[in-house]
Amino acid sequence: MSVGSKAFVTLVVAVATISAGCGDESSTSTPDAVTKAEFIAKANAACEKERDGLEKRVRDFERQLAARNARPLPYADMVHFVLLPTIEGEIRRIYQLDLPPADEEQIDAMLSTKKFALDQVAVIPRVPSRKVAERHFVEADKLFRAYGLTSCASSSG
Repeated sequence: MSVGSKAFVTLVVAVATISAGCGDESSTSTPDAVTKAEFIAKANAACEKERDGLEKRVRDFERQLAARNARPLPYADMVHFVLLPTIEGEIRRIYQLDLPPADEEQIDAMLSTKKFALDQVAVIPRVPSRKVAERHFVEADKLFRAYGLTSCASSSG
């Protein structure tokens, strides 16, 4: 085989090898999709992180109200300035996670249900008790618990 023929064969083999590695990557390899179990672990951790220190924030808020002797609507203020921002943070953190492809619609529906409940409570000017606030989240909490996101549901119910 002549030098020119060897070079041609080498070139053909190199082009074939390179061509085999090219093409539509979605058909040959896909990024690793997050599993449901991985998502549940990450979402529960996100909610736990958002709730970390919540009791202290509640106590601090109550102390601030007491210091100003401003207690006409203490629970309403705490809901609006402490609890609702925590729930908003949980929703935001979950939206930032990669979702299991097969469950994207279900998770979006769960988060929409929780956001709807949050919006309902946000417009109540006088929230007299925790139970009144939490009753708006009953449906969302059921969905979160059924999916396995127990740290993202309220502690009651």
